[in-house]
Amino acid sequence: MRFHHFVVVAGLAQSAAFLLPVLGASSAEACSPPASPPKYFTFQDSLPGNGATDVPTDGAILLTSRAWTLPGSLSDTESHFEDALSVTVKDARTGEVVPGQLRYWMGEPHGLAWTPASPLSPSRRYVVEGTLDQEVPRPGEAEGPTEIRHEFSTGARAAPPLEVLGSLQVRFESFERDKRDCTPGLCECAVVGREMATRAHVTVPAVQGGAPVGGYRVELWVTDRTPYLFDASTQPRHQVQWGVWGVNSAGASVETSFAMPENPYGGAYPPCFAWRVVDAAGHATVGEPVCLASFESASEESLVGGPTVNDPAGKEEGWGCSAGQSPRATVGTALLGLLALMAAARWRRREV
Repeated sequence: MRFHHFVVVAGLAQSAAFLLPVLGASSAEACSPPASPPKYFTFQDSLPGNGATDVPTDGAILLTSRAWTLPGSLSDTESHFEDALSVTVKDARTGEVVPGQLRYWMGEPHGLAWTPASPLSPSRRYVVEGTLDQEVPRPGEAEGPTEIRHEFSTGARAAPPLEVLGSLQVRFESFERDKRDCTPGLCECAVVGREMATRAHVTVPAVQGGAPVGGYRVELWVTDRTPYLFDASTQPRHQVQWGVWGVNSAGASVETSFAMPENPYGGAYPPCFAWRVVDAAGHATVGEPVCLASFESASEESLVGGPTVNDPAGKEEGWGCSAGQSPRATVGTALLGLLALMAAARWRRREV
């Protein structure tokens, strides 16, 4: 079980585009990642596997890879498996190419999932051909092919619908963490002491059905007063709009925890937890949101100095640099998130 945190939007994301010309973005929010060695990719696997039978007619083919670092050189452009990949699915009898889409799958194992644009024919044999076209030379230690050709046969029907077997459970606890100064103009936030915060412990129920490869991905959003609406063109007005916290599941109930987001405008707020389950084929089901009257806020007293307490569960990952907890910085962070969403959407529905 692995947890991955991606801060997509923090604060008033729906106002970001409107406020950009007025407020702009701080230099801290415009920091770029450092140059890194380029990577060379090889195929690791194709799931459900060569010779698989009874594959759902709407099921996914999951392509996974291994990355090999090229020593002695740096690049400002990060290497990605999807940039090198070309994949074609054909009817094994007629040779006709099947239209489909590639989407990045962050479940376990992660990779690129191919799904047909329309259901495959039942009880039919298909061929998957994948090629990795790369300009960088192959490292000597690289293992695995850069071309694959696998076959599979469909079953009589589509995958069963996704079904959640229970409800979301939430509890809170106080914990101590580093207090950080994220002054605009600095690429990194400085540790200036210690402070108390609140952590949410969330239990996700068991899941069944859906595509038979790649497990399940549970997406969590935290907002104030009303729940986040998945796949909605507009959202209710929120002072807190935080996500996506992703939890991977093989089907059994899983637990995760994270520091509760603060209200950038100050003050406590009644939290709402929205969640949905997705699979590698793109099926999704939205669970019943959990909205609470309040949560026990930890003391805001700063603890300067004193021993350092390691808190792995409280560490978070995001794009670029952390922004200060202010309306202005929140808008900049929201813009970073929106740009990242646009980039991710490029691979969420890529025609092949």
